[in-house]
Amino acid sequence: MGKRFASGRRGRTGSGAVLSRDGWGWFLLGSASRGYLTTVLGLAVIAFAPALLGWHPSVVQSGSMMPDIRPGDVVLAEALPEGEPPELGRVVQFRNPAAAEPDGVARTRLHRIVEDNGDGTYITKGDANADPDSVAMSADQVIGQGRLLVPFIGLPSVWLGHGHFPALLLWLALTAGAIAAAAATVGTGTRTAAPEGTDAEPGTGTGTRRRRWRGRGTGAPGEPTPAAPAPAESGEQAVARRAILTLAGGAALGMVVVRPEESAAAFSTRTSAVSSSWRVASAPALSAGRAAPFALLAYSSITNAEQFGLGTTVQGSVAVSPGSTFSGFRQTDVSGTIELGNLTARNVRADALALYAALGTRATTSTRVPTLTGTIRPGVYASTTGAFTVSGTVTLDARGDSSAVFVFSAATIATAASSVIVLANGASAANVYWRATNTVNLGQSAVGRGTFLANGNATVQKGGYVTGRVMSLNGAITITRSDVVLPA
Repeated sequence: MGKRFASGRRGRTGSGAVLSRDGWGWFLLGSASRGYLTTVLGLAVIAFAPALLGWHPSVVQSGSMMPDIRPGDVVLAEALPEGEPPELGRVVQFRNPAAAEPDGVARTRLHRIVEDNGDGTYITKGDANADPDSVAMSADQVIGQGRLLVPFIGLPSVWLGHGHFPALLLWLALTAGAIAAAAATVGTGTRTAAPEGTDAEPGTGTGTRRRRWRGRGTGAPGEPTPAAPAPAESGEQAVARRAILTLAGGAALGMVVVRPEESAAAFSTRTSAVSSSWRVASAPALSAGRAAPFALLAYSSITNAEQFGLGTTVQGSVAVSPGSTFSGFRQTDVSGTIELGNLTARNVRADALALYAALGTRATTSTRVPTLTGTIRPGVYASTTGAFTVSGTVTLDARGDSSAVFVFSAATIATAASSVIVLANGASAANVYWRATNTVNLGQSAVGRGTFLANGNATVQKGGYVTGRVMSLNGAITITRSDVVLPA
């Protein structure tokens, strides 16, 4: 007769098997825990190991660089090579002095360079901000250029620094649970199912199941063969895995205990990130001061180049300082006073210089191609090439805001022949400024509006009409049979 084997089998079935040490639930829990901790360890290594190479890690604290850079991300910045300027468009980490911060506390910022002023200073802006930062950054403030972004790894530091303790405690609890679950499942093997008609019971070995057959079977021909035991994990493997878990747990806790420097990607102007707080930084007021009644101001001389001095009229006063040359005009050509090299002229120039400096501190809203055409909204504009030329008809649209300000800054500013600047929807010539670090040249029969400030010479060609002012702060003015009328 054939051998009879016991049909009963000890062991767990159903949900008990799933939750047992060798069930699927235990296996998935251990795998998920180890996967999470390994990810934490990997991100921590990526975030902090480059510091050994001189890279500077910092945790982003606000959302002004969203969507690409979020709070809790770690940004690694590399120091600039000696003598090399920062690149336009690059995200840089820089130290902002206390005097430039609204609350008077120096901070490290992380913003993108959007404009090179050409004088060693740069305009920065957060990607999520509607406007650029109101204070220019100098090259010596740059700590480094952003090279590597490690997402999320600094979130616990942000939660701790901002007082978000519920989120921090939840994360700590989940991380501690993952460490415990991963440690408890280290060394557990896989369950080898016994064939039908066998009885399995625990074996010896490190976390494996060894199957033993009941009855008198010896493995002879025709009899069932006992299942081979699953290979056991060696002691060295268990030690290695526990070491990795220890490092991962330490890295997770280190994310709270060891806090890299914070990068306050601050909102210095209006921002589109609704969930973030912001504060508007004040900019110097734009005022002509004692220069307001003066339509023409020059450093060395003002000359009417039209033969016999005909055809030029000035509705306002004129001043020359420290020079005193005012030639080619008849007495009736100027409706106001004529101040030449005296105290009044010096005061006029001093306030004009103050206005020029205040315009230079205004943060650039955007850059434009050198040829200005079409409709332009209020803002502070710089040229992509260092020059601005008004061509055809340019409409300055205040969009119903009578206080709207237009500022155009470039090395040279010119208006083409017969070009026209039009003011629309509440725009006022008193709030339009043209700032040239070199020269201003208003073309023949051109219609200009606003205050034109030239650091060098200024020229108004024949047939021109200016509603505003023409001022040469360190040069001369030449005007030919044209009209200059103070803004209302």
